Amino acid sequence: MLAVEIQDARGRPVPTAANVVTLAINGPAALIGMGNGDPTSHAPDHTDTLPAFNSLCMGLVQTRGPGRIRVTATSPGLRGAEVGLASG
Repeated sequence: MLAVEIQDARGRPVPTAANVVTLAINGPAALIGMGNGDPTSHAPDHTDTLPAFNSLCMGLVQTRGPGRIRVTATSPGLRGAEVGLASG
């Protein structure tokens, strides 16, 4: 599971942020769903794009074998972020 947090230019969380986040996976893994904890949301769980709720959302990543995995988070108007993972 990967957590995504919307931050301002100084790296501080923006608690009211509802920016739409897209996750992309490269390597031996698959994104099997996203969630944001919003109890009123009707958005599907099996997606790669979801609005943040109170600045947060998460992605569920399933490994498909050993190797290097790169997860990229993007949102219109914001600087993206990447994280590298190793699957053994």
